Amino acid sequence: MATAARSGQGQARRRLAGHVLLHAILIVGALATLVPLGWMVAASFMTAGEANSLPPRLLPQHPTLQNYVTMFTRLDLLKHFINSAIVTLLATVLSVLVNSLAGYAFAKLPFPGREKLFKSLAAALVVPAQVGMLPLFLLLMYFMAIRPEQKRKKEAAAMMGNLRSGDTVVTIGGMHGIVHLVEDRTVVLRVDSMKITVDKSAIARVQRDETARPESK
Repeated sequence: MATAARSGQGQARRRLAGHVLLHAILIVGALATLVPLGWMVAASFMTAGEANSLPPRLLPQHPTLQNYVTMFTRLDLLKHFINSAIVTLLATVLSVLVNSLAGYAFAKLPFPGREKLFKSLAAALVVPAQVGMLPLFLLLMYFMAIRPEQKRKKEAAAMMGNLRSGDTVVTIGGMHGIVHLVEDRTVVLRVDSMKITVDKSAIARVQRDETARPESK
């Protein structure tokens, strides 16, 4: 009896040690995943250049919301967020509706060719979604779904020959900047306190106030 009791206690200790080791590994893995994410959130509240300081700071010294204000004003992030939310919501609702009807048909309704069709659908799930990205993009271009962006690029290209210092331009990514220097294929922009060089093909729109800047004689 005593030997059995000691054996049972030894097994219990080994199970406890195994559980402790497993949870320790999981905690280390969770920290390795969450610490970079937490630092990115903290860096979003840092002032310009503070995230690049050495040694790097874990928390902002002077927290600021200016980065978020810039995102929602200069880059118009709210519009892109709403567009993504609408597309995601519609895709989710349609996917649940169609897939539930198809699943019910495969499970409850016998029809000719059901097994072959189900195997074909199951085989299609193996194909990565990235394979269809390029054909989908070409399909959207064919149906002129992104023609407004092309129109803005053509309008901006028409003004490239007359582009001059002081003009305000908007890039395809939504960044606003003031022209500082015009070169053959690139343009140097002043964005806040920084100077950024972009390709002329990346400019989507040019804003110019002709009344405020009369031509010099």
